[in-house]
Amino acid sequence: MQNVSLTIREPLPVFSEYGHVRQQAVSRARKQAIERAMDLEAASSSDIRNALSNELVDSAPADSTSGGSSGLVRPRIESEKVRQIDGGNVMELAVLVSICIPRTLKVPPRRIADPPGNFFDPLSGAATVWYWRSAEGDFEFYDNQGFHPGTGDALKPMTRELVAEWREQEQRRIEKGRQQKEQEFREAQSLTRCDELAANPHDLQRPNTIPGAEYAFLKLNGREAVDACRDALKRNPRDGRISYQLGRALQAQRDLRAAVKSLTVAIQLDHVVAYDNLGWILLGQGKLAEARSMFVKGAAAGDPSCMVSLAGLYEEQARSGSYDAMMTQAIRLYEQAAALGNSVAQRRLVELPAEMRARKEEENRLAQEQARQREMEIERNRRAMELMNHMIGTFSRGIGVR
Repeated sequence: MQNVSLTIREPLPVFSEYGHVRQQAVSRARKQAIERAMDLEAASSSDIRNALSNELVDSAPADSTSGGSSGLVRPRIESEKVRQIDGGNVMELAVLVSICIPRTLKVPPRRIADPPGNFFDPLSGAATVWYWRSAEGDFEFYDNQGFHPGTGDALKPMTRELVAEWREQEQRRIEKGRQQKEQEFREAQSLTRCDELAANPHDLQRPNTIPGAEYAFLKLNGREAVDACRDALKRNPRDGRISYQLGRALQAQRDLRAAVKSLTVAIQLDHVVAYDNLGWILLGQGKLAEARSMFVKGAAAGDPSCMVSLAGLYEEQARSGSYDAMMTQAIRLYEQAAALGNSVAQRRLVELPAEMRARKEEENRLAQEQARQREMEIERNRRAMELMNHMIGTFSRGIGVR
């Protein structure tokens, strides 16, 4: 049994309402005593409180209020007076409330997994749910008073203000969850669209389920691809493939400064095909040595696109001299890229033999033409010499005649 002493003050507008105001004060004393007792006692479930008896409470109180279904408290008015406060009459009661909780009926609190429908006893208005609150402000609900099993903090009864705050918190949480799901859906759609518009079909690091988009198609849809890849990158800022695809889309849009930045990030995240796109940007700026360095690094890392681009440089160099040596290098790179499934390399390996034969035939034709021209020049020189000798002989004979 526990005794709770309270001082209750109620406004008394007119003395004719004295009895009604006095009853309100006693009722409020009961509720406050219950809340205070529940905050102090070890445990008491709502069902057990309904079974408690007043038999252990001191008998013959000066004033009592029916215990209703809870049957656990009796208030005793120790004194009462009417005072003048701020120009108005106020009834002041000193109340001793006796509360009986048999020890044999105490049980530990259990956490309520789902938020309860009712937080208060519909007859007494007393709290039927206790709470613990984390440092972040999140609520945990329990069916009894007692102590939190993890922290040892005393559980507290819910109040109307806290219920309203929790409901607002739940609404915010639900709304935040809805917005997050919508954002995740949009970002997932953005990633799908980024893959559809900007994935490189020759990128060995792309998933096999993504076919990729040829560069000509990307140029037609570059603006949409940039937007989609930027949205996808917000969700996956450390994804090298998305950074690469954004850079490729920016390159197609001729936003080369932003493209270089995104491609550089992709390289830092080990997405090696980015070396090829970065190399072609540098090549377009006339930076042949730097572009070649990008292709060499990418080829060494196993990227077939860089192998094809580097082979193309060897082909270009072969046209200026050292044809056989340069073409040997180019064919070696095409063979490596073709073995990795690169369709451009496979096509070049089919085309090159005919091109090389045609070049050889052209070289032979030119050599034969040059030889024929030399022979003709020799014949012309011979005939000119004969003519000159003939003229000299004729001239000499003419002089002798005279």
